[in-house]
Formats: sequence, structure tokens, C-alpha cells
Amino acid sequence: MFLKSIFSLPLVLLVSLLHAGCCIFPLVAVAAGAAGNFNAFVQHKPLFLSLQLATLVYVGLRLTLHYIGKSSFHNRVEKFSYQAGFLIGIAGLWIGYTEPFKTETQVIAQDQFRFLQAHRKLELAIDGQYDAEKLKKDLTLMEGIRPGRIQIRDSVVSVIFRKEKISQSEIIRTLRSKGYQIAAIE
Repeated sequence: MFLKSIFSLPLVLLVSLLHAGCCIFPLVAVAAGAAGNFNAFVQHKPLFLSLQLATLVYVGLRLTLHYIGKSSFHNRVEKFSYQAGFLIGIAGLWIGYTEPFKTETQVIAQDQFRFLQAHRKLELAIDGQYDAEKLKKDLTLMEGIRPGRIQIRDSVVSVIFRKEKISQSEIIRTLRSKGYQIAAIE
């Protein structure tokens, strides 16, 4: 029986580390610039979470049966391994869910990643005569374009826009309808 119970602690440790690894390893990798190496962890996070929950339920059930008197452990080491496994499983779930050990660099990298996911940059070449202030105002009036991120230099307009609010083609179509002669720069 000792050999059967001694494996519960390493199992809980492994599953907890895998689940925490889904969250912590990619953030460390983003800060280090090697994010592509940890995609396997991230894409299998639900699997690791379900493994951890199943392991935690099993260990918790064994402990509950022991404490209500329906089952007993063979010795103190077996009981301790289940108690330690339960605590490690709870800690692993907490770490995997809250990610409390993020550094400032990781938080900044995560914020930048979210920004890049939601925004796109568009550069347009302008031909002919135009009023830069009027063009900037026309762009600002479009929903989804960030007013502080509009730059006009030497017949080139750069805008950053939220891709879920407006598309590149909508921006071009709207500006052309207002009389601007523009073309997207690839």
C-alpha cells in the first residue's frame, strides 16, 4: 500500500507544475523573447486544468473518507503524502488562476500583447492637395481610430485603429468619399 500512496504526491506536483507552467512559462518567455517555445503549454491549458482538478478531487475524496471514518491510511507517511498533495494541488490551482508571480516586465509584455491583438496600423499615401488639420479631424471622427496615434508626414498618414471597431477598407472608403486621393502603403 505504501508504494500505491507514495506516487500521489509526485503526481500532484507534476500536474500542478504543468498547469502553472501554462501561465508562468509563456510570460517569462515573452519577457525573454522566446514565446514561440511554450505554445504547447498554452494550447493544452484546459487539459492540464482538468487533470489537476481530477487529481485534486481524488486526493480530496480520499482525505474526506479518512476524516469521516469510512477509510483509513496505512501509516502517517501515506496520510502526509495525501495532505501535502492536496495543499500542493490547491496552491497549483491558485497560482495557475491568479498568476501572482508576474514581474513588471511580464505585465508590460502582456499589456503590449493585448494592445497588438486589438489594434492595427495603417499607412496611407496621399496625392494632391489636402489640409492636414482637416484630414486629422476627419480621421478622429471615425470610431475606432485612436486620436493620439494619427501622424501626418510628407504625404503619408499613419493611423492606429481598433480592428473590431473599424476596418482598413472602411477607413480608405470613408476618406475617399470625403475627396481624399489615397492609397494604402503595403
